[in-house]
Formats: sequence, C-alpha cells, structure tokens
Amino acid sequence: MARIADRSRVTIKDVARAANVSVTTVSDALSGNGRLTAKTRSRVRAVADKLGYRPSAAARSLVGARTGLLVLSVGAPAAEAASLWSIDFFVNLMTAAAIRSSTHGFALALSPESLSPNLSYDGAIIVDPTADDESLLVRATRAGVPVVTVGRTMADHPWVDNDYPTVIPAVLDHLRSSGARRPALLAGDPTASYVRDAVEHYTRWCRVHRCASRISYVDGGSTEESGRAAAKRLLSGRGRSDAVLATLDRLALGVTAAAGELGLSIPDDVLVAALGDSTMIQHLPVPITAVDLMPAEMGAVAIDSLVARINGGDVALQTIVPGRVLPRASSQR
Repeated sequence: MARIADRSRVTIKDVARAANVSVTTVSDALSGNGRLTAKTRSRVRAVADKLGYRPSAAARSLVGARTGLLVLSVGAPAAEAASLWSIDFFVNLMTAAAIRSSTHGFALALSPESLSPNLSYDGAIIVDPTADDESLLVRATRAGVPVVTVGRTMADHPWVDNDYPTVIPAVLDHLRSSGARRPALLAGDPTASYVRDAVEHYTRWCRVHRCASRISYVDGGSTEESGRAAAKRLLSGRGRSDAVLATLDRLALGVTAAAGELGLSIPDDVLVAALGDSTMIQHLPVPITAVDLMPAEMGAVAIDSLVARINGGDVALQTIVPGRVLPRASSQR
C-alpha cells in the first residue's frame, strides 16, 4: 500500500528529473506527440512506468477528445495584464490570433494566469512567458497540453519572436544618422525576453560604436508615468542622453512628458524612438519613430504553429518575424 501511495504523488517533473530530460520531452513521449526518437520515447516511458507515474484525469481526457478551445495568456503581472487592451501590439496580436484560430476550427479564449485547473483546452499561446512555477506555461506543460510561446523561452516549446538582432541596430543606426551620439535605452520588465534582447543588442551596438551605454529600467510597471520617471534620469545632468529608445510605445510617451518637464525639445534636443507602433504615438504633435514588430503576423504564425503541433505535424521550433523601422518627426532633425 505504501508503494501505491508513493506512486500517486509522482509528478511529470519527477519523471523528467529521473530520465534527465525536459518536462516537454516527457509530455511528448507519453502522449505520442513531438519529434522524439523511438529510443528516447521508449526510455522515458520506461522511467515513468518504473516510478509509477500516472497523468491527471484532465490530461488523459485531452488525449482522446478535442475541446475546440485554445487559450492565449500573457506572462505579465496581473496589474499589467489588465491594461493590455490599451497597448496596440497586444490588441493586434490577440485579434489576429482569434481570427486565425477560427479558420482552423478553434475558438480562442483570453486567459489570465489564474486559469482554472479544471478547464480543458487543446493548446495554449503564451505571450512573453515567465519562469514562474505557477505560470500557465508550466501548468500546461505538466498537463501535456501543446504550447507555443510568443517570445523566446528556455523550455522546449516552439516559439515565435521578432528579429531583434536586426531591428535594434537598425533603429540605433537611424538615430545615429540623425545626429545622436549618446543614445540611451529606456527598458521595461527585465524578465521579458524582448527586453533582455533589446538590452543585449543595444549594449553590443554601443560597444561597436564606442559610446557609453545608458540603460534606465522603469519601476512599477510599463506605464507612461513610470516611463516619465525613468526618462528623467536619462535626460538630466550635463552628460544627458541625446536620444532615447524605449522598449514599449507607452514608455516612449513617458519620454516626451519628461522632455517637456525638463524644457527639452523633440527632436532638436533629444531624439525618441519606440519598439512597437501604435496610434497613440503616430498622432502626437511630434509623431514618434517606431519599430513595427508585426504583431498581427506574429499572432497568426503562433496559431498556425500551435494547431500543427496539436495535429501532430512538423513544427518549426523557432520562427523569426522581421520588423521595420518607421522614421517619423521625433528622430528627424
């Protein structure tokens, strides 16, 4: 009896640890999904049998029947997730994903991180995934549900992301061609993969061009107010920055507010650019230069990849969506 009780507590993470593979590999091996070798699949199943692992009832029900439901969630704090509807990037991505889901015969539900564990769904899209142990990414993986992320993740899930190694140097080159010699980076949550990519490629660009890197992270979420406070640190003092690249359009609005408070003119005193375009920054008195990250294309590609994985088809593990710089008055003297 003690042996049976021990088996009831075995989790998919225990199997992954014992087999020295990822949780996703265990999930694919037990469900028959993924592109594993027969040897790996057999070895993982043998380890699971030896440990006495049994998937949950919810996970087993998904193997034999479809729900017709996909979920999309953003790996952001609840306070920020509630404000995503005011950010064009997320609205356009979610809308495109919903439309593409319907063409495949699925409904798409927008899910909070607190998704009920009793809800059955066929697959999940996680935008800007986090490593939180209780995140939907982790819970879906444990349940053996196919996952695709928008934004890179260290887990073995297919992901869709922007071409940051290209677009970050491109927008910085544009600012330099307009006269910037001390460009700074105004960054959001450093746990988000796109922020880490922006920091990495901004720092690398600064080394190549032999200019000091200046990075200011916002406090208290990616809002216009937090952007204003962080931008004031970059735009104050004798060695102030003469250009600011913000990792979100809303933060770029904070840069314009900070410049106004400090008596600086855009673009004469400071150039401004943003990752992500929106109607807000397009229609300012001085429209802000932006990098179009193609959110609608990202949403559609992510759904195509997820549905292919649900159906057992071949899925590219990495899909890069290109972006483009949209020069406007904020960076043109």
